[in-house]
Amino acid sequence: METREKLARLAHEQWSGWIEYMFSKCKTLKVDGENCLIIPAWAVERWGRQKDTLYGNLSEDEKNSDRVEADRFLKVFFAPDGLVSKLVDICETTLDFAEAGHKHTKALLKNPRPTPGIDEFFIEVRAILAEAKERVK
Repeated sequence: METREKLARLAHEQWSGWIEYMFSKCKTLKVDGENCLIIPAWAVERWGRQKDTLYGNLSEDEKNSDRVEADRFLKVFFAPDGLVSKLVDICETTLDFAEAGHKHTKALLKNPRPTPGIDEFFIEVRAILAEAKERVK
């Protein structure tokens, strides 16, 4: 399944879970022959406050709840067949070509221009890619 579909499924699961939770807190009242849900005052106050609060100003418990949901998205990105894994593969191939080209160019030129930092750059990018691969496992 492609990443977009995995994320769409997860978004739907999260929405469904929220709706189920919200409905479980409501009271049912018949109005004009129809069942209506009444949201309790405590829930209106709490959810309204949370809606109007920037993430950085939430309590740690509220932030932790959001982090749990964010972790579910990260699992999709860092899955072995996920987007990060594919990007790491592409970056590694590109880096291999770049390093080979750099070495080949240096070998062809009798007096190659100094390229300060290029070897350190390759090392740093390899380290970043290795870290990303570890997260994908």
